[in-house]
Amino acid sequence: MTRFQYQQIHDPDTGDLLHELFRPNLDHTSETHGLERIDFSDPGEFLQGAMIQIPSNHKFRPHKHLERERSFLNLRAQESWVVVSGEVKVDYFSEAGVFLQTESLGAGDLSITYRGGHGYRTLNKGAFVYEFKSGPYEGQEIDKTFLD
Repeated sequence: MTRFQYQQIHDPDTGDLLHELFRPNLDHTSETHGLERIDFSDPGEFLQGAMIQIPSNHKFRPHKHLERERSFLNLRAQESWVVVSGEVKVDYFSEAGVFLQTESLGAGDLSITYRGGHGYRTLNKGAFVYEFKSGPYEGQEIDKTFLD
């Protein structure tokens, strides 16, 4: 199975899960003998994610996802960053905007914010990340408040 470091950050006041960090320790030299999937988002969260280690010549059947009516209350944007190269420091905050901790992310690391706040800063030239956010995201005026 793919090995990784996993960390959860909870709100000290409510105990709610705010942030998750995943740091894979992949061995790219050994062959995987079967598909290995780790779903890491709680099924109740809007932003879903998994780590998948895929063996040579594995095929995923062609498919599409169905449009269907869904109803959610209190929808908020959830955000994740995957560091492709470089190093990024992430400051994590509670729902009340209280600073909780700082973590350093490197290539292959993933940070997910379900609720609470975060701030990012790159530590070297050429840092590159993928950002994923649940949508529809309607812009800063509607979906964001700054903590500084």
